[in-house]
Amino acid sequence: MRFKIEKLTRKIQEINIVRQQREPLRPGYQSPTPDSDSGFTLREMQADKNFEAWRSSVEHLVAAAATLYEPDEQPIANRGDLSSWGDPNEPSILDENNSTEMIDNLASVIETGCGFGITVYQDSGLGVSDNGSDWDVDPQSTNSLSAEILQCQIAEIQEDVTRHVNTGLYVQAERDQKKGIELRDLLEKTHNIPFSDRADVEETLANIYMQQNDTASAMARAKGILQRLLKQEIDKNRESNNDESRQWRLYHKLASIYIETGSVDKAKTYTIRALDGREKSNSMPDLIVESANLLERAYQLNRGFAEARGVKTWVEKKYSQQVHTRATSVSTVSINGTRTLPNPLIPDATRWCKDNGFDVDSRDFSFDTPNADGKTPLHVAVVDGNFKMEILKQIVDRVTTLETRDSDGCTALLLACGTENWRAIKLLLGHGAKLDIHDKYHNTPLHRAQDATGGSQVAKLLLSDPSHAIDVNAKNCYNKTALHLACELKNEAMVGLLIEYNADINCHGPHGCTPLHVAIDYRRPSIVKILLDKEANPSLSDADKRDAVKAAKTTKHGSPEIQKMMQEHKMKLGRKRKQS
Repeated sequence: MRFKIEKLTRKIQEINIVRQQREPLRPGYQSPTPDSDSGFTLREMQADKNFEAWRSSVEHLVAAAATLYEPDEQPIANRGDLSSWGDPNEPSILDENNSTEMIDNLASVIETGCGFGITVYQDSGLGVSDNGSDWDVDPQSTNSLSAEILQCQIAEIQEDVTRHVNTGLYVQAERDQKKGIELRDLLEKTHNIPFSDRADVEETLANIYMQQNDTASAMARAKGILQRLLKQEIDKNRESNNDESRQWRLYHKLASIYIETGSVDKAKTYTIRALDGREKSNSMPDLIVESANLLERAYQLNRGFAEARGVKTWVEKKYSQQVHTRATSVSTVSINGTRTLPNPLIPDATRWCKDNGFDVDSRDFSFDTPNADGKTPLHVAVVDGNFKMEILKQIVDRVTTLETRDSDGCTALLLACGTENWRAIKLLLGHGAKLDIHDKYHNTPLHRAQDATGGSQVAKLLLSDPSHAIDVNAKNCYNKTALHLACELKNEAMVGLLIEYNADINCHGPHGCTPLHVAIDYRRPSIVKILLDKEANPSLSDADKRDAVKAAKTTKHGSPEIQKMMQEHKMKLGRKRKQS
């Protein structure tokens, strides 16, 4: 083995000698301008730098290989217990077979390096190597952002964390909190800005894990963080007289985890420590009651009902103002130590999403994420007959845009118009939802708000919007205006409202029909009367050259009432012309 190592060393020395000789020029190749001091070309200088780096690496490996052997050729791995440092099930890199293989591989590397000037660094014609297109031209350059940029990124990430926590998206909150910790570490490493509140930030991460109390792995991660923080806090408090409130809070949180995971004895021990510490340190009464309630629960789970009643009696006597405080569960532990019960409405939107088939536990979930049908939570919420306005408000506050479309090209506003959900429409308009929109059939909000019972109320809300963005005469893909549809559907209130807001009463639609033609063909005498009273023109013809009178006579299953109405109107117009 010593012979192989000596052979490798000679090879390196031979390469050094070769590199001291100038490289001969190829025929027709003009040498670049030499460096004024050394006489070497820029190309040669670059090659020498690359070679020196290669040689240094190889010599280091040879030296490492040599240290594997003592003079008696016995491998060190066989003489000590160094191999036990790693996994005993993994093959040691120090055993004799692996060492021999390592030496042979080095020999192969050095043989390749003997052709250094020709094989490894072939000339590209530009005087430098092009061996690899993704090499870093400036490897010594720093790759870190400025402290100001990092701090802005951290602030934005923290806002995302807060938003995710407030909406119950704890998986997303976990992801962003960990990202924030990574950036804080980077800020400390590259700009010497201390990560002084690391314990607070890590405790926040533990709280986020604790909110995911439906996953055992999340609870385990939370426990690991809290145990480490508690050990640090205990050690710190032993060295100096610090505020011990965090120590008792960490005991309490760990006790909560132990209760949730079924370790009741451990939970009882930690809760006793939390309660005793909080009482002796004169903590806020509600925190003391919080730990007392948790201890009562631990006793009950351990079937110590008398002990549980004793704790309850003590709390009622000593802290009568706080006796109605709820027993702390994992989901009600505060991040900053001062216990504040979560707003019971906050998680409702997330729970509602989960109940309606959205994968809220996915790392990619947001309130803009569509389901398999292409509908976001907002789309589903506005058509939910049993929806709660508070849930809809939460969703509206959390989406990035109100204009996301479903597979039918509908925004939330279009869907809401179709369900006559005027409260949802008012909320959406108040948050800036667009009115000048249509679905894939070119139906506008007015086309979709045609219900006989609540459609006119919705339409009035749309038409009276201060933006005046809605086009009352817009046509859908069937060439129908909202007025044409209202006439078809015998929606008297809608017809009157649309005309009041300047709908074109004589607009030609499908097959050249005016709204009056539509009312006649669909046998809507009440609509015909409204249109005639609003001075619809009965002399206009459709594509079949029918005026209103002819349409009333020739339409299939014609209405005698409408025929009579048209004749009377014709005679009335005739009298007016004579009088004028």
